[in-house]
Amino acid sequence: MLPKVQLFDRASGRAIPALLRPVGASDLVLATRWHGLMPEDALDAHWEWDRFIHLGQTVPEWSTVHVLEAEGELQGLSSLTVSRDDEDVRIYGTELFRLAVAPWNRLPERRYWGAGSALVVGAIAQSQEDGHEGRIHCAPVPTAEEFYQRAGMTIFDDLCAEGLRRYRFDREGALAFLLKMRQKGLIYG
Repeated sequence: MLPKVQLFDRASGRAIPALLRPVGASDLVLATRWHGLMPEDALDAHWEWDRFIHLGQTVPEWSTVHVLEAEGELQGLSSLTVSRDDEDVRIYGTELFRLAVAPWNRLPERRYWGAGSALVVGAIAQSQEDGHEGRIHCAPVPTAEEFYQRAGMTIFDDLCAEGLRRYRFDREGALAFLLKMRQKGLIYG
């Protein structure tokens, strides 16, 4: 079960109710709003969310997609590899394959605080549900590495097939991150 989360308006600090949930068929429409709004230098602008969403809906034993929604808008998406047939999933836990936040949650605007962190919370919850004790791993684009380092994930192993550094949470790291997000008010209830 995905935890209850909220975001925070950067300008006012006000809490914004948010819903972290599995992807639905109508989310593709919300995701298409991002096209054309992505910063030109966004390394994730070419990611095919329509394909990830379709995969998550048609082969849920292989892939899961989480959506973060607030104020009627899609604030973020994450695609997770959950298949027990995947060697890295067996060894390192759930793979946070792709994570992206809406264009308005990036520099320079950064409307809401917590969108990326809420999606990491969702990945940890999925890992726990799948019997991986919260362990997750990912290979982020270089511009996102600082986010994962601030979250407390550690660099491990060699580069992935795409030539990106790999990061992970072990069980203790995941629990520490969840505690930190609860203390900051991102997770509640």
